[in-house]
Amino acid sequence: MARIKSSFISIFIAAAAMVFLGGSVCQRTVIRNGVRVSVDQAIAMDMQRAQRLSSEGNHQEAASIYESLIEEFPRSERKPEIMVELGAAYYAYGDGARAEETFNQVIQSYPRTPYEADAAWGLCLIAYQEKDCRKVESLINEHRPYAEGNRWDQMTSLMAECSREDGDLEGALILFGEEYRDGRDPEFRDKAKQRAETTVKDISDEGLAELASMFTSQFPGDLVLMELIQRAADADRLEEAKDLIATLEGGYPDSSYLAGLATLKSQVEKWSKIKPNRIGVLLPLSGSYAALGERTLQGMMMAAGVFNKQAPLLSAELIIRDLESGKGTAEELVEQLVSEEHVIAIVGPLRSSMAKGAAVKAQELGVPIVVLSPDEDVTDVGSMVYQNCLSREEQIEALVDYAAGDRGIKDFAVMYPNDRYGAGYYFLFTEEISKKGGFLKASESYAPDTTDFKNEIRSLKGKGVGAVFIPDSARKVAMIAPQIRYHKVEGITLLGINAWHSRELLEQTQPDDIEGALFTDGIAPEARRPSFNQFARNFEGQYGSQPGIIEAQAYESVDLLLYLIGTYHVRDREQLKTALDHVADYPGALGLITVKPGGKWKKPVYLFTVHEGEFKLVHNN
Repeated sequence: MARIKSSFISIFIAAAAMVFLGGSVCQRTVIRNGVRVSVDQAIAMDMQRAQRLSSEGNHQEAASIYESLIEEFPRSERKPEIMVELGAAYYAYGDGARAEETFNQVIQSYPRTPYEADAAWGLCLIAYQEKDCRKVESLINEHRPYAEGNRWDQMTSLMAECSREDGDLEGALILFGEEYRDGRDPEFRDKAKQRAETTVKDISDEGLAELASMFTSQFPGDLVLMELIQRAADADRLEEAKDLIATLEGGYPDSSYLAGLATLKSQVEKWSKIKPNRIGVLLPLSGSYAALGERTLQGMMMAAGVFNKQAPLLSAELIIRDLESGKGTAEELVEQLVSEEHVIAIVGPLRSSMAKGAAVKAQELGVPIVVLSPDEDVTDVGSMVYQNCLSREEQIEALVDYAAGDRGIKDFAVMYPNDRYGAGYYFLFTEEISKKGGFLKASESYAPDTTDFKNEIRSLKGKGVGAVFIPDSARKVAMIAPQIRYHKVEGITLLGINAWHSRELLEQTQPDDIEGALFTDGIAPEARRPSFNQFARNFEGQYGSQPGIIEAQAYESVDLLLYLIGTYHVRDREQLKTALDHVADYPGALGLITVKPGGKWKKPVYLFTVHEGEFKLVHNN
């Protein structure tokens, strides 16, 4: 009997304990929506309703539900969760004081639990809104160890952003790296990496060097090294860049940046073999063309700032090779400039006989070359070949366009020297007048040393010729023009080329001999253009003489190359080619320069006439 009584008492005590503790022997129930449900179910239903209200922006109503839950179920295991949600609802509708009070109650009542970290996160948001980043960092440092799930990621990312906003970029980068390495949420980790890649660009060289010494094999050490490599390469500290590349490759064999490093490494190797401030020059500086070569070199030296150190955008070097020295062909000298002198580009040659060979070799070696000879087809060699020279084609097009269009001349004749020079002009001229609907009524060639032109002139009579084209020098035209007037060939307009643009023509003829004559040129001091006037004054001040088209074209060639290299931080030949291909309306000494597809440099072609013994500018194309 005593044993039975003892067992009964034990069962009673156990049952009472279970009821007291909320056990299932006599579980408490409540009414929700007219239905009796368990406490856990009631809390879940109310929490779900409050969260829905919050999502709809009704935070105050949500807070009332959370307050009622805490009052109704003060001993629920979900109380700390409900308190955190209540604090968030207070914060959401602007009651920061009650939110802060609620979060602090959670931290005091549930220390060293995830609820502590959740409540601390709420305090962090309040402090961040108040721009108190120091408080944010203090809270996170104290409570982050108890965070679970992506709460740790949120805290770490916020602390990184606070450091960045406070100007501690190095600290921000360290924290972004910590999030990327140790974060729980892939989305946060990816975003941290992106922010690190943005932040690293704003850190000083000294700051990066210090960071690089802190990390040996983990992110963001590899990111820091990549930035240091890029900066060293951009500043032409190529040996430093190579050392940093070796450090990155050796210390971070699994880095995701190694794929991008391969491209940068290739660039550094390429740049180390090219001197971006060096331009090769190919000119005849001895022999029968030495004077022409020297004039051309004067224009180049002026552009390079040899005498005026304020002129160029960078310290330029002209590496000069004499094509008449007997020390190599044009092709061999191009190869020497590229392989031994590491020039970024070449300017020259002047003579057609050497231009094609030099262009072919430059194209083969992948170095931009600006040819100064007038050959029409030299740029057909390839995309690395450019031409800055008033071409015969440009002159003929402008001349015939005006004569046939503005003057209405339809019937033409040609008198030309029977050499390669004259024949080239003859074929271009006859082709162009055909395009413009004109007719060739007569053509006469003469030996280059001819002085008596009566037979050629007499052949023009009676053929209805309105204009005669004479592609020869000013000296030769000064012989031909008086003979045309002497033989009474009247009503004919003389047409010519840029070689006529010389005082010699005016001085050796009578005004009536060449009255109304038309010719073209690429240089026009008479136009009084500010850019040319400034160039001419500087040139005369340096060399004591007025520049001609040869000097001006040489100046423009070097000037434009140095402008592109300095302005666009060009470091290799492909970059220079790209920059050249996009040149449009660059203000050159002779006019606006546009590089046309195919490599020709297009500039104004000026049209002149002779009136009362003086050259007069008609217009320019």
